[in-house]
Amino acid sequence: MKFNPEITTGTILTIVSMVATVFIAYSAIDKQVSNQQIQIRALEVKDGEMTARGNERYGDLKLEIKELKSSVGDIKESLAIIRGRMAEPTPRGSK
Repeated sequence: MKFNPEITTGTILTIVSMVATVFIAYSAIDKQVSNQQIQIRALEVKDGEMTARGNERYGDLKLEIKELKSSVGDIKESLAIIRGRMAEPTPRGSK
């Protein structure tokens, strides 16, 4: 088989179809990349909202823990007072 250097209709159609295929593939990939970028932006916004809500809830929990610690401290103090009263000797004649 010999190489034929002539440009024929088949050669032109082959080149045009290759260029069209490359263009179509590039367009499809570009569209997918654009869609993914939109999805990424939406997820970033959602993540920011979730983080803000989590931080707010974390602050609320810290406040509740402080209140509970204060209550536990008050209970300990009351218990110490009661124990102190129980340890005091009772005067004779009173029960």
